[in-house]
Amino acid sequence: MPEKQRFLTIAEAAAFLHVSETSLRRWTNSGRLRSFRVGGRNERRFLMDDLLAFMPATGRQPPLSKQGTAEAQMIPASEAHKRHICLFFLNPDEQWQMLRPYILASLHAHVPVLYIQDGAPHSRVLDLLRTEGLPLEDLIARGLLRVLPPSQTYLLGGSFDAQRMLSFIEAAILGAL
Repeated sequence: MPEKQRFLTIAEAAAFLHVSETSLRRWTNSGRLRSFRVGGRNERRFLMDDLLAFMPATGRQPPLSKQGTAEAQMIPASEAHKRHICLFFLNPDEQWQMLRPYILASLHAHVPVLYIQDGAPHSRVLDLLRTEGLPLEDLIARGLLRVLPPSQTYLLGGSFDAQRMLSFIEAAILGAL
């Protein structure tokens, strides 16, 4: 079954959207987000398509800044949406040195960033971005920054499946657009 058609548990959906399970329950109870009830315990399940459609659209957003005063650096939309980065690096420091300008430029231009990490600790890239003075919680809440571990991307389900990974990336891109 393609990734975007697979049902996610409430815990998986909450992790995907970077929200609490309580928020998901509130949104489904109010009718803002569709869920399906399954099993004897009537548990909620979510389709990836529904979660992607529910994510905040990236429209005109207030500028990012270190202290709320710096001006945002802008990338023309026609250029920003064409960027995809795949790098080879010798160590984590070199990786960050090469990625940093692209990630910062995209975030300052309000272009969504999906960072699919390798086996490094989940907090490493967030810690590095935090040192840049970015409002990480706000960026994550607005859907402009997603940092996902292998278990939520290329190892979803416990093993690598190329078609599932391609479906995931396609759904993430469509959701960002």
